[in-house]
Amino acid sequence: ARFSWHVWVLSWQQLGGFAQLDDRHQLGSCGVPVPSAFTCGGLPGWDSFLQRTRENARLGYPLDAELHAEANHIVQAVQSSSGRAHPPEGFLSYLCGGTNVRWPPPGSLCFFGFVTALFTCARHMMAVDDEAARTQANLDLDYAATLL
Repeated sequence: ARFSWHVWVLSWQQLGGFAQLDDRHQLGSCGVPVPSAFTCGGLPGWDSFLQRTRENARLGYPLDAELHAEANHIVQAVQSSSGRAHPPEGFLSYLCGGTNVRWPPPGSLCFFGFVTALFTCARHMMAVDDEAARTQANLDLDYAATLL
């Protein structure tokens, strides 16, 4: 929770106290509101995936073929899109853009959702008894770590 608190304070300070907060999500037992940039609130197409991912986490991350397919679709779509900024650029622009930047960002890329999709793909690929699948899983995890 300490890291999360520092991230929240940083984002609030960077936005001059004008961060758009997602009132559907709160941090910890004290109920600190979370900036929309960390929940992807208001971005079309992300709510379903992130809700399914939260449910999968609550269940202990069991393998889920439909969730994996959705995550794989997200990763492929982001990686194949031309003209889109490198995933962290829009997120950083939002955090560091001051009071003139509003949520949602152009292009509706959910940075948190994209990293979650990479992790989800890797988690499922690690369960496959295939060297190529494990290599891809490691690439996905490396990319997620680089983005973070």
